[in-house]
Amino acid sequence: MAEFTEELHRSLVQRPSGSAIAIAADLANDNPNSICRFAMAWISDGSIHGVSYLAKPPAGEFKNRKVTEEMVKDSPTFAELWEETIRPLLEGQILAAFQSQELFLAIKMSYEATWPGFSMKDTYVRDLKYLATSYITSLGNDSFSSIMHVMDIPVDLDSATSRAMGVINGLAWLSSRYPSTEYGIPLSAILAGALQPRNAEEETRRRTAFKPHEILGPQSALVRYSTYFLIPFIVLTIIIMTVYIHKTEERQKSQVNFSKYSTTEMPSLGTTPVKESHVQIGATYVMVRGTYLIFNKEDIPDILKYSADENLFRIRQLIKARRLLVFDEPTTVKVTGPINEKGFVPIVVQTGKYSDTAGYVMVKLMKK
Repeated sequence: MAEFTEELHRSLVQRPSGSAIAIAADLANDNPNSICRFAMAWISDGSIHGVSYLAKPPAGEFKNRKVTEEMVKDSPTFAELWEETIRPLLEGQILAAFQSQELFLAIKMSYEATWPGFSMKDTYVRDLKYLATSYITSLGNDSFSSIMHVMDIPVDLDSATSRAMGVINGLAWLSSRYPSTEYGIPLSAILAGALQPRNAEEETRRRTAFKPHEILGPQSALVRYSTYFLIPFIVLTIIIMTVYIHKTEERQKSQVNFSKYSTTEMPSLGTTPVKESHVQIGATYVMVRGTYLIFNKEDIPDILKYSADENLFRIRQLIKARRLLVFDEPTTVKVTGPINEKGFVPIVVQTGKYSDTAGYVMVKLMKK
């Protein structure tokens, strides 16, 4: 079991906004209530981090090749592990998994093997299998090993930690090519069967049971069409609308109108911005949420042009390339040099998760 160190906790807390935590589990045997190892993985500071925990499943034969009965004899039950350790880390987070419906069924059954009434607040889940099969047209089959092979990601299929790392790495691979994969599906919809493929045997039975020469009354025909066409359409519509609402809410939370940060207009800060004549080297000021920092002085003209043109595509590229930082919370900065001709001053961040970061900020965006 990898120890959950202070450094790992820091990387988990400071990972990029909107990024997911991938989860995976190893079973002791064929019963889905036998989780014996639970793993998590995430990307932070440009690296993939992972941690796993052992759990003691109900009595039963151990068939796992990497986890033995001896290894878990002193471990907590999965319900104890979930309540004391895992739930606080995952609550309110975006999750990622491969075949999430099966995984969460195993989580529920392993929990209820010792404690009754498993429950979890609804969250958004990015299912790697669903996303990969939706976007990769050349995929031979939808197995985890095939998807990892197409993405050229090495993974140990017998290790939950390795699979969780493979999932988060695979999502990064998809996101770099298809940005729309950065949104998830509600867990409640997944558990209700939103990603469950139609059973092939049931589909065959349905087709063969229908006799073309049978005369159906109006009510029977309506029931048939409602069952096989209308209901799936309604479910799909609900899922699409839920995802759209989530995307809209996320944009409203994080969207920044860069056009109002030009040299000719001033953002609404709620207080009076600092005037250029009042800026002092060595003094500290506050950058409010939505203001920005430019890492390299050479990028200032381009960013001002993109802001004036409202070219959000270029702005997003600069943010991803770590040439531009948008503050997501009030942050104290210290002025380290004089104002340049564009109205920017060099600063060093004093507080928050970007502490000690150096760059350039517009004087008009600072306040006391």
